Amino acid sequence: MYPLARICATAPPSAVAAGLIAVTVGVASAAALVFTAARAAGADAREVSS
Repeated sequence: MYPLARICATAPPSAVAAGLIAVTVGVASAAALVFTAARAAGADAREVSS
């Protein structure tokens, strides 16, 4: 059985959704920290977006 199919078969949909939301929030907050640090270090908008 494929890993995704096994997860869907054993975990309730609410747990899968909560996990996906947690990963999304974690990645977004890490990206926001990197962008904020770059701006604080003096990077302009073009450098931050690259």
